[in-house]
Amino acid sequence: MSDLQLCATGVRLFRQAVRAIGPAMNEMLSGTKAELQIATYLLLDAGGDLLEAIESVVSRGIKTMIVVNRLEDHPLIIREWAVRMNRSYLHFEARSYGGDAPGQLHAKVVVCDRSHAILGSANLTTSAMNRNVEIGALVAGDTAWALASLVDEIAKVAHPFGVG
Repeated sequence: MSDLQLCATGVRLFRQAVRAIGPAMNEMLSGTKAELQIATYLLLDAGGDLLEAIESVVSRGIKTMIVVNRLEDHPLIIREWAVRMNRSYLHFEARSYGGDAPGQLHAKVVVCDRSHAILGSANLTTSAMNRNVEIGALVAGDTAWALASLVDEIAKVAHPFGVG
């Protein structure tokens, strides 16, 4: 993969060849070997595929941290999933951005192994991965490492969710 590759959903609208976000995300998740970081404004999964894909990564023993904007305001099924994952896997951490943190977390980024990342307009929702018109980029190398460092900083001001 080059250092930057465009990806999108609603690709039938685009004349140039771009990768679809959903399959690119799935490929990246399945190739994760040591660490997964996610920062997102919205986490919704009507079909269950996205949460299932994340749980598959976690079940392989991969350290995973998810930071979600105001996770406590998400639907019950998402909150229950985050609590169950926190309690079931010591190497999983869900964090909620809000409260004393400045502004809102509006980022949409997934970083795998600090070496590959996808970022763009797509929230982590079934609609964003499959139906909405979204544009993003797959990045690698130093850029992915820098994104991972930014997610680390965001996580520092978010609070643990569903533990204790």
